[in-house]
Amino acid sequence: MRRVYSPANAAEAHMLAHLLEQHDIPAHIHGEALQSGAGELPVSGLLQILVADEHYARARELILAWEKQNAPSEPETPARPAIPLLVALLIFALGILGGWAMRTAGLASAVPIDVAEDRLDQNGDGRDDVTYFYRAGARFAYRAEGDRNFDGATDFIDRFDADGLMTRREADDNFDGFTESVTTYRAGNPARTEIDHNRNGVTDETIFYRHGAVERVEIMSPAGRVARVEYYADLRLARSESDLDGDGFLETVRTYDALGEISATETRQPG
Repeated sequence: MRRVYSPANAAEAHMLAHLLEQHDIPAHIHGEALQSGAGELPVSGLLQILVADEHYARARELILAWEKQNAPSEPETPARPAIPLLVALLIFALGILGGWAMRTAGLASAVPIDVAEDRLDQNGDGRDDVTYFYRAGARFAYRAEGDRNFDGATDFIDRFDADGLMTRREADDNFDGFTESVTTYRAGNPARTEIDHNRNGVTDETIFYRHGAVERVEIMSPAGRVARVEYYADLRLARSESDLDGDGFLETVRTYDALGEISATETRQPG
């Protein structure tokens, strides 16, 4: 297979892959799984759209046409006819009133207007699994809704910034119909995940990331105190601190070997 394009982000990758498949060109998105585990490596250039050698020329032709169609253009400035001063003042006043009315209506509704949708059927069952939503004048989607286990129910909602980078994911990770995890992103990488396991509206577990990789996990007790903290290095559990007696002090410290087995245990005293 040959690389036919390097998209800027996952939203653009899926959109172009869908475009190629609409023209009977199977496309493969390579590198999408590497973004969340890139560690300290830059994520730019990881995503690639691959096609078979025999489809390369046609795929390039379609993508070049898409780039040309979506390239920003500078509109020509038409010659302005002379406008009498009184008419100009009247138009100016009407413009101010119209702008104020539009702003007031926009603040009152606070509902984004979707002008386009891009739907994907990832498993070929004839039912859309991921839908991207676009706003007027935007090149990239601002929201995506998807069905990861293909049961017909939405189990994740992703939100993107103006550059197409993910900013937030709300997910039903165990497919029980309840959104238990919310992940916030920074520069397209996960920064923090809050999980509510028992549906009581209180965070039970918080995952902290560094450059997209898990750095620390905090687990809360039913009393609302930190009961355990896990520290990770090179994507492996390296150390943990636990409050085994429930007094609010993390007295039990354990270190782990490369296989995740306990290599040492230490008991600390408060103060």
